[in-house]
Amino acid sequence: MGSPRLFDQIDGQYAGAAREMVTRGDLLVPTQDGVPRLQKPPLLYWLEIASFHAFGINEFAARLPLVLSVLGWFAMTGLFAWRITGCPVAGAVAALVLATFAGTFFFTHLIMPEPVLALAMSLTIWAFWSAENTASPRRRSAWLMAAWFFMACGSLAKGLHALLFPALAYAMVAWAVPRQRLPWKRFVTFWPGWLLFLTLVLPWYVMVEVRYPGFLKDHFWNEQLGHVFNRRWPRDADRVPLALFWVEHLGLLFPWTAFLPLGVPRFIAACRNWRDHAGSPAGFLSAWFVINAVTILFSSIQDYYLLVSWPALAVGTGTLFSRWEGSRQRQAAWSGMALIAAGGAALLAVFLAHRAFVCGPAGGADRTEIHLLDAFGCVSGTGGLFLTLLVAVASVLIAGGGAVVVCARQQRPLLAAAIVGLIAMAFLVCGAVALPRTEDLFSSWRIANFLKRANAGDYQVASESECNDYTSLFFYLPHRVCWVNANPTIEFATRVHGIGKELYLTEDQVVKAWKQPLPVFLITPKPNLPKWRDRLAGPGSGVYVGLECGSRVVVTNQPRPIGCR
Repeated sequence: MGSPRLFDQIDGQYAGAAREMVTRGDLLVPTQDGVPRLQKPPLLYWLEIASFHAFGINEFAARLPLVLSVLGWFAMTGLFAWRITGCPVAGAVAALVLATFAGTFFFTHLIMPEPVLALAMSLTIWAFWSAENTASPRRRSAWLMAAWFFMACGSLAKGLHALLFPALAYAMVAWAVPRQRLPWKRFVTFWPGWLLFLTLVLPWYVMVEVRYPGFLKDHFWNEQLGHVFNRRWPRDADRVPLALFWVEHLGLLFPWTAFLPLGVPRFIAACRNWRDHAGSPAGFLSAWFVINAVTILFSSIQDYYLLVSWPALAVGTGTLFSRWEGSRQRQAAWSGMALIAAGGAALLAVFLAHRAFVCGPAGGADRTEIHLLDAFGCVSGTGGLFLTLLVAVASVLIAGGGAVVVCARQQRPLLAAAIVGLIAMAFLVCGAVALPRTEDLFSSWRIANFLKRANAGDYQVASESECNDYTSLFFYLPHRVCWVNANPTIEFATRVHGIGKELYLTEDQVVKAWKQPLPVFLITPKPNLPKWRDRLAGPGSGVYVGLECGSRVVVTNQPRPIGCR
């Protein structure tokens, strides 16, 4: 959990803000570079702070709350499948499926509230089921209180999604199945639950509104509804095209996507008789997934927006490994062939990557944007490690795919599931080995380490980027950072209250500071270095390169920063 270093953007935003809260001794308002960061509620920050107090401020402590949330999420997925099928083995397979999705590996490495929200929603669904299936009014009330508690926790982690998604899924089931309308009515009219929810959620919002008037309107109207309907101003992220979002999921759910054809007949049958299935636990999970998927149609889509309802996909996939007879046996064999084909494609990628990064020039040095291919090039530059890992993945896919074909012919689905799990684990191990080699591209920890070693006493740091780009600086560097040519309206506190406006510099202000005795360090994309040499160099001042890190360079007005070699 201590590797790789924290990445920029999401990682740095949450871990850096929590570190600043510890430093300031303020548990109410998260800050980023000293500026209130109020896009999200505070629960994840509080979990980070508790972990920092227990284990110190480091990467392990920063990731620990997410790891525990993810493990709980896996366990709940297994319980869902066990309850639906009555078979504990099905539960184990479903948990394995969710744990070994490629997307689970990539997204749960990031410090963000989605895993906490996913666990809270899963617990809410479980509490709904339990309240519905108990004859004791006292136990029913206890389970309903638990559901409202979990929705409050999710709302404090991410927003009102934690209330609306489960409630709308329950409403969808009640609309389809008349016998579910009474339990739905009990849930909606359960006033102790509403009281508990408001008691837990409201105080933070009220206290922040008192400190920063206008926060409530901006938070709910601009942040939450703005993201739901893709109307957030100003935009703080690029929207993933809807078609690309769904195509990406073929990779995010890999290697289990090879078994999607097995589920097609069951899916068609469920659609034809959907009212018969809607009242079952499986129907509840399906409604949860549908509600999540429908809201994505209108939102400012990000790659991980469907993650919270992946348990529905994991349970559905896990139940495919029950019996393989007749047509299902043949389809399973074709799934094994698909894995073999994926291995062949990986070998082709090895050939192309060898030509692009070993025989050809480096790819990302002259661009300000970072792409996945740059990460591949970065890894391949360390002794061809990336190519070695890709060959290993290809070999495992081909061997594992062949083993799945044999299992299909021998009608051994559980053994096939175990083999696919091993394939996924091999893929994840290769990813874990490769990720630290991309740190210079996706993390600013080396820049922060360089600036700390400079030991220049009083100095100024400026970055030619937006304030939410190189955010791991907030975790690794206990020093304020100024932003050059950046948009000061991204943060509510700066946009409305002017807090931190002095951190946003023009190029002329940088030129003026450069000519002063105070040491200045400027972080800029490599392609912009000639521009800065022309603007900053002059009588009595020079432009000295202190560090190159990925696609960025750190320059200073000091010939040799103290402490740097």
